[in-house]
Amino acid sequence: MITYKKKLISALAALSVSATAFAAGPVTVVAKIDSTTMRVGGVTNVRVTVVQDKGAIGQLIVPADSLVENVEIAGKLNEQKNDIGNGREQIDYALPVQPFAPGDYLLPPMQYISGNDTLKSEKIALKVTDIDVSDLEQLEAQKKKLYDYKDLENPDRKFWDFLPESSVFWWIVIGIIVLAALGLGGYYVYRRRKQGLAPLPFLAKKPLLPPYEEAVKALSDLKRRQLWQNGDAKGYYTELTDILRRFLWRRFGVGAMEMTSSQILEAVAEVAEIQATDGLEELLATADFVKFAKMDPLAAENEKSFIYASKFVDSNKPVEPVAEEKKDKPTKE
Repeated sequence: MITYKKKLISALAALSVSATAFAAGPVTVVAKIDSTTMRVGGVTNVRVTVVQDKGAIGQLIVPADSLVENVEIAGKLNEQKNDIGNGREQIDYALPVQPFAPGDYLLPPMQYISGNDTLKSEKIALKVTDIDVSDLEQLEAQKKKLYDYKDLENPDRKFWDFLPESSVFWWIVIGIIVLAALGLGGYYVYRRRKQGLAPLPFLAKKPLLPPYEEAVKALSDLKRRQLWQNGDAKGYYTELTDILRRFLWRRFGVGAMEMTSSQILEAVAEVAEIQATDGLEELLATADFVKFAKMDPLAAENEKSFIYASKFVDSNKPVEPVAEEKKDKPTKE
């Protein structure tokens, strides 16, 4: 009895497997077109419906650019899947096409690859009629938009013809040019003022004092303002060294305005006419510590730096030529 039951169970299992295998339905491919008759330049959809087992792997073969001559693909393939029950699914494809010449066409069957099999739909008949001459321009515009044709290069075009016509672009260009001009103009004025010249060449300016008199006047004015006494040691040493830099530039032609302290000392050592350079190195070193290391020197150091600067200017003032005494001519007796 037990053996009989086992044989019955085995038979039922085999029957179930066979039934499952039998339930796997075939893959069907059906193709149709939305409009079987249309005008040149119109767009319609070739629709392909595939029914297969749910989860089965397959692919619809779509040509690269055209189905047949003068019937070209006009867009991307759209795909939509739907579950239709009983382990089956339906895939709906929509492929836009566009004819560009009148005539009767027989579109080739659409091919669908499922596993190792290639299934084909029926061929599709399409009739394309001509259009009015007035519609030709619209057709050309559609084709140009579809394929994004480029205009032929015109050898007579100038450079500025290739620039964009957007007003925003030109406002940006004008803004950049204005900012660059202002920056260059500001730097030019700064350099001229640094050299003691008028901000612009055509602007009138009072005649400059001689280098020695200008330096003495500037030192006197700096002392009167009492910068370091009021807590502005950095401003004090900045102006003090600028007075010496300008004096060296105007008196001896040393370009000290753009030099570092070490470069100034090297340049001064090469000019034999410059006197009283003993305290110059200490003064410049103290100034660098105050300006860059934020050192707060003592009052005595500030006074000593001023004395060094004054001595340097006084020792290098121009020497006036001594007038030669006229010799009395001998008188005749």
